[in-house]
Amino acid sequence: MKTLHLKAPAKINLHLQVIKKRPDNYHEIRTVFQLINLFDRLIISESKKEIKLNQQNLEIEDNIIMRAALKLKKHTNTSAGADISLLKRIPLKKGLGGGSSDAACALIGLNHLWKTGLCLDDLCSIGADLGADIPIFIQGTSCWGEGKGEILSQINLPKKLYLLAFPKVGISTKLAFETIKINSKKEITLLDFKKGKKINDFQDWAINSSSEIYEAFDILTKYGNPMLTGTGSALFIEFIDLEEGKMALNKIQKKLEAILVNSLDYSPLRPLLS
Repeated sequence: MKTLHLKAPAKINLHLQVIKKRPDNYHEIRTVFQLINLFDRLIISESKKEIKLNQQNLEIEDNIIMRAALKLKKHTNTSAGADISLLKRIPLKKGLGGGSSDAACALIGLNHLWKTGLCLDDLCSIGADLGADIPIFIQGTSCWGEGKGEILSQINLPKKLYLLAFPKVGISTKLAFETIKINSKKEITLLDFKKGKKINDFQDWAINSSSEIYEAFDILTKYGNPMLTGTGSALFIEFIDLEEGKMALNKIQKKLEAILVNSLDYSPLRPLLS
């Protein structure tokens, strides 16, 4: 039986603007996705018929990995099954896209293992029905995102070091979008972003809603310009110099859980799509 050992990367949003609410109840957004080298790990083995999921350090009902696997199985009409083990490293409800990345990893891995022959666009279409962030992890590159986040244009971003800080509180994506107040400010374009303009429309709301996020933001401002990533509670600051990043991390970790991560140009899953 063939077994795949796969790494599902996290992401941060270097820019996230909410434009309007759509008729399908999603929101129209403009965003920049940056993959980072913080990974969940999936082990996927062939089996005869059933799909089984083992979550080694958490239990999530209605897991998106299982839904992705079942959707692929139905779409391709395959009789194959799989045993899937998940080891979580990406924190939940921090805006890092861990669940979406896991689902994308399962789709890519199973498509390869089952030899179902779907292309990137096919897998993105299946993924988009399950979650707006899944296509970026199937695409597996830095991207400018439009629509609900599934309309992607690959962009080249400079290599960066990021200090990620994790307030203890988490934020659900559903709550964030239900609560967001859309301002009628000018839309920031990709060209604007390339000139240095970027925002996160959830940042002020998150800081004002949570004393933990407020305190973490205040700590980080001493070392850079913190930004909320996605709709979760994690905050990041950019560094170019590794030693500077390590010194900041050493001081911040005395008050707040934090790690250093590097930007990724490509997901480690991309070779499975060739």
